[in-house]
Amino acid sequence: ITVKASSESDHTVSETRASRSAMDAIEATSKETLPTSLIFSAVPFEGLQQREIILRISVITSGAQPVLKLRWVGEDVQREEIAQEFKSVLEAKVSDAAQLALGSFSA
Repeated sequence: ITVKASSESDHTVSETRASRSAMDAIEATSKETLPTSLIFSAVPFEGLQQREIILRISVITSGAQPVLKLRWVGEDVQREEIAQEFKSVLEAKVSDAAQLALGSFSA
C-alpha cells in the first residue's frame, strides 16, 4: 500500500483584508488490487446454522502508516437473526418448562 499526502496553504494579506486557505490531499493505492471485503463462514454457537460474516476493509490514512480497519457489514441484523435462532433452539429443548424472552437487563 502506498500513501501519498500533499498539503497546500495560501496566505494573502492586504491593507483591508486577510485571507488564508489550506488543502490536504491523501490517497492510498496499491500495485495490486486491494480486496474490498473478507468473508468468513462460521457457526456462531453450537447447534446454530453456519453464517457468512462479511467484513468490509477500509484503509485509514490519518497517521504516518496506513491502517486497515474491518467493519462488520449488517452486524445488527445478523446479531438479531442469531439471537432469534438461538431462542428457537432453546425453546425446542425446554418446551413448556420455561418461558424465554430476548432482551437486555442491568443489575
